[in-house]
Amino acid sequence: MKTIALTMIVKNEARSIARCLDSVAPWVDRMIVLDTGSTDDTMAIARAHGAEVYERRWTNDFAAARNAALAKSDADWNLVLDADEWLTSGGEYLQGLKQDGRRVIHNIRVDSDLGRGQSTLISSHRIPRILPRGVRYKGRIHEQPAHSLPVVNSTVSVRHDGYMQEQLDTKKGRNLELLLQELAERPNDPYVNFQIGKQYDIQLQPAEAIPYYQKARQVSSVRTVWHHDMAVRMIECLRQTGRLEEAMLFASDEMRYFGDSSDFYFVVGCLLLDQMQKHPEQGESLLPMIEESWLKALQIGERPDLAGNVSGRGSFMAAGQLWALFDARKEMDKASHYKGMQADMYAKYREAADRGLVSAAALKDAMAEV
Repeated sequence: MKTIALTMIVKNEARSIARCLDSVAPWVDRMIVLDTGSTDDTMAIARAHGAEVYERRWTNDFAAARNAALAKSDADWNLVLDADEWLTSGGEYLQGLKQDGRRVIHNIRVDSDLGRGQSTLISSHRIPRILPRGVRYKGRIHEQPAHSLPVVNSTVSVRHDGYMQEQLDTKKGRNLELLLQELAERPNDPYVNFQIGKQYDIQLQPAEAIPYYQKARQVSSVRTVWHHDMAVRMIECLRQTGRLEEAMLFASDEMRYFGDSSDFYFVVGCLLLDQMQKHPEQGESLLPMIEESWLKALQIGERPDLAGNVSGRGSFMAAGQLWALFDARKEMDKASHYKGMQADMYAKYREAADRGLVSAAALKDAMAEV
């Protein structure tokens, strides 16, 4: 029978490490924690919750730390998590790996809490985190497994709260510094450029993000798994900086790839609305396009399988935008229709949240009942 181990690298994670370990403990044979210099109770908490704890000096290289943790494991499979993540589903899938002799990489779904506003917004990504023995990482930051193995999608899901503002504030300087060091060594690496753009984006600096997104798109030779996330973020950054015509040209070019993305149509609707507000004389031609964009988002529904998907853009957020649009234009029949739709969809979303199921996938299931 195959074995499976949790491997983690941590530093000053007393806030969250117990939650992570407790969520995984029933499903793995070992839990390996490599501490890179904690000054809080992280190591004591990890030991108390059943982990084997090792120490290693931090060298400003996430791949090196990941690989040092993996070197402590003799398991056939390694589940790689961060302390601000915790397992929400898929334990049975992990158990099934004990009977799985394939040498493949398994993606898991990471649902990240964006921590913006009063509503819980979730962005979903599929990330390679279940690795067969011997696979190692590369990359100083936003490290990736170095392999040529087949990749399959698992049913394992984790929640991530590292994008909450308090957590971002502790990491943003470090992350950007490491990314820029990586860029100096690999200036034409599309993924590094994308991640620098995303870092600025997360820090609410859209103008700084744009040139890195542009570079990532320019030097990327194939459609990557993160292309969707980059394209939607690029449209939003251009919109937020008032570069509306440029954003519309970019969106027009990307539409051939993302005709099945509710995120894409949602942000295009927001872009067209900004254009109409800037140029009211274009309202007659733009209004049907705005409505069509948000209706298309509703028609597509939630797409948790697309990188960077934000829960709600294919449901209550699109309906809410249509409600606000027609309420402002005093078209009360349409406004009332979309108001009711938004209320029904959001009620289902909050019901899922109250059951601890807030994710784009859970929302997709809930919307099927509306």
